[in-house]
Amino acid sequence: MMRRNIKIEKVFEGERTFEALHAAEKWCIDNGYSYGSTCACAPQAIKKGNWAIAKWKNLTPSERNDIDGTITGEGRQGPVTVKIFE
Repeated sequence: MMRRNIKIEKVFEGERTFEALHAAEKWCIDNGYSYGSTCACAPQAIKKGNWAIAKWKNLTPSERNDIDGTITGEGRQGPVTVKIFE
């Protein structure tokens, strides 16, 4: 993936299992973004609009360069970070 400037960076914490990840995914939906499936040790891709996005490992290099952001972090216990690129 090409290195891009970050426009938005939000960190989500949680006390319960997957609470931070679910909060990050809800933020994406509430702000008009779609997100890909979780993939062990890899980010979740984010794309503006209504998209079906594959797991990171199944995205082509071209598809990875076309994303609008990522969700990264410890999905099970948090924290999780959403980054939206410029």
